[in-house]
Amino acid sequence: METYYAVVCEDHERSLQFISHELRHAFEEQKIPMHIEQYSSPQKLYQKSAEGQRGKYDVLFLDIDMPGISGIELCKKMQELGNDSLVIFISNKDELVFQTFTVKPFRFVRKSHFKAELPILIEDIKRELINKSEDSIIIQEKHSERIYRFRLQDVVYIEALSKDCCVVTKHHKTMITARISDLEKQLNPHGFVRCHRSYLVNCRNIFSICKNEVHLENGQCIPVSRSKAECVRQKFFSYINGGAQ
Repeated sequence: METYYAVVCEDHERSLQFISHELRHAFEEQKIPMHIEQYSSPQKLYQKSAEGQRGKYDVLFLDIDMPGISGIELCKKMQELGNDSLVIFISNKDELVFQTFTVKPFRFVRKSHFKAELPILIEDIKRELINKSEDSIIIQEKHSERIYRFRLQDVVYIEALSKDCCVVTKHHKTMITARISDLEKQLNPHGFVRCHRSYLVNCRNIFSICKNEVHLENGQCIPVSRSKAECVRQKFFSYINGGAQ
C-alpha cells in the first residue's frame, strides 16, 4: 500500500499532540502507512502549501475555532490551491457543524468523543482512500521526497519546460522536477499520449484531433509532431473504445 499524507491543524498544543498521537497509533493498527504533519498555526500551514513547499495532503484534520483563520476558512483556501483532501473537522462546538457543510467535509468529530469515534473514522478513511487511489496517479519528484497525487480526470496535459514539467489540471498548474520521458512511461497505461516532444496529453480531455494539433475540451490547442500524429490517433481511438484505464 502506498504512503498517504495527512496534516493535523490545532491551535491548542496539548490537543494537537493528543490527536496526532492517537491518529498515528490508529493508522498503524490498521496497517495504513500515513505520514502525519502537525501545525498549531493555520496561517503557517496555508503559507507552506501556497508556496508549494510540499505536495497535496490526502487527509486534513482541522480544528474549527482557531485564531486568525478558522478551520472552515483554511479548508476553503486549501481547496482553492487544488487540494481535494478528505476533510475531518474536530471540535467540541456542535453548533458549528452546519457551517462546515459549505466545504463538504468528510466527517465531523467531537473532541470529547474523539478516542471513542476514532476506530470507525479510520475504517471510513481507509475505505475512501482506497477508492480514490483507483482513480488517481502518484508522481514522485525526481531526486526529492516530494510526492504529488492527481485525479486522472483532472489532468489536462503535461508540458516539459527545461528540467521541470508543468502538470496542468482543470484547476491549477504544478511545477515538478521530472523528465517528460519518465512521465510518459508511467502515464501511458492510464490514457496519456506523447503528442510532441514537449507535451503529454490526457486522452480524457481531447475534444478533436487535426492534422498538426489536438483541440482540448478547455479550448486550448496542443501541437502534434508529424512523427507522432498516427500514434496519437491510434491511442485516442484505443482510449475511447475502452483500451485504457
